[in-house]
This record gives sequence, structure tokens and C-alpha cells, in this order.
Amino acid sequence: MRSEQFTGVFSAMLMAALMLIPWDLGAQEQQKQRVIILTDVENEPDDTQSLIRLLLYSNLPEIKGIIATTSVHMKKEVHPGSIRKAIRAYGMVQANLAKHEAGFPVADSLLLLVKQGLPEYGMNAVGDGRDSEGSDWIIKTLQSAILSFIFSIAPEAKSILVSHGPGGTMGGTPLKKAEI
Repeated sequence: MRSEQFTGVFSAMLMAALMLIPWDLGAQEQQKQRVIILTDVENEPDDTQSLIRLLLYSNLPEIKGIIATTSVHMKKEVHPGSIRKAIRAYGMVQANLAKHEAGFPVADSLLLLVKQGLPEYGMNAVGDGRDSEGSDWIIKTLQSAILSFIFSIAPEAKSILVSHGPGGTMGGTPLKKAEI
């Protein structure tokens, strides 16, 4: 069992690493970097501040998900509602931002990307039966990126997972679906 888990985790990590390689094989157009954000928003003020900053620069990356996670100081709760509140506030200024530079996503499209991690901290969020909307979303997004790469050998296959808090949601992902 341990060997199977190690092989699965190693395979998932290898696939994730391959997505970070700049596979730009002569593409004419610069592609946005894909990101999935994990945040323990409501843990401390800096988490909300970082989320607001991300939204103000949301024209630069291609945001593929924003997942509410736990933290060392907030071990049994996640706050996707706080992420949605920040996105709705962004929605009030998005049109003004778009006057200055193109590419700002509309708030409604970002709201669809808000997911909830398991309200458990650390390794308590990892293992069989410990799936969450957030871990399922990471898997779906990575599968999409891998298929995109396999079928087109295109730069849009690049993805990054950014965690602004504990990675329990991310940590369980390769254990659940190592066959990505």
C-alpha cells in the first residue's frame, strides 16, 4: 500500500512539475499563466488583503480557481463566503479597471471559481473519504491542463497552484487521484 501511495504521489507531482515547464514551442501569442489560489481567508487580515490585490491584478493570470482552506489558527472552518464578498466588491470596480487595461474577468465568472476545501487542518484533510469541492476542482483543472498539453503541445498547458495558507486541500489531491 505504501509503495502504491508513493508511486501515485510521485506521478502526480511529476505531472504537476511538467506543467510548470515553459512549453512555448514557437507560439506567437503570449499565454497567461493559469493559477489556482488556496487561501485561509479570515485567518488574518493579510489574507483578505492579498485576495483584493489578486483581484486588482486579475487581468494578468488566468485564474482557474479560488479555494477556501483552513489554517493553523482556524482548523475547523473555511470561508468561501468571504471570497465571494471580495469578488462582488471587485465587480463594482471591474468596468473601471477594464478602461485602463484589457483582460479583467467579470465578477460572475470569478464567482463560479470559488470552491470550498475540507474544514479540517493538515493531514486530517488527507486520505480516503476526505475529498472536498476544492480538491475535486484541482483534479478537474489539472486533468484539463494535461489533456490540453497532450493534444496540442501548447503553452496553455502551463498551470500553477498557489497556496496562501495550509495545503490540506492540495495535499489530498494526489492521494485521491494519482491516475491524473
